[in-house]
Amino acid sequence: MVKLVDTQDLKSCGPQGLCGFNSRLGHEASEIAFLMSFSVYIIYSAVLRRFYTGTTDDVTKRIEEHNSKEYPGSFTSKGIPWDLFFQIECKTSEQAYKIEKFIKKMKSAVFIKRLKDEPEFLATILTKFE
Repeated sequence: MVKLVDTQDLKSCGPQGLCGFNSRLGHEASEIAFLMSFSVYIIYSAVLRRFYTGTTDDVTKRIEEHNSKEYPGSFTSKGIPWDLFFQIECKTSEQAYKIEKFIKKMKSAVFIKRLKDEPEFLATILTKFE
């Protein structure tokens, strides 16, 4: 859960408001809460014949960034085009980061394919990192 607060209460934040958000809240709306979704995404490059795992709150945008040449020295720049192989919705960013780390630690395409092909296996992983 992310909480937006009225920037009038945050004198030092400046015009961009808290965390770079441009607040348009009136003083009477001191708190508005909304849910953010966090995902672990797994993309595949046919060029490299490899998977890449990451975490984001906007999978579509993140894949576009991987497929742009915005970061020419990065690992993913060598494998363009990248296609979404699998996405795992998580309850929190902490859960997403833990699952990402766990998947990377496994270093296994077989493990990644199993996550996609076996929903009950994925469910045990999600439960493990709640």
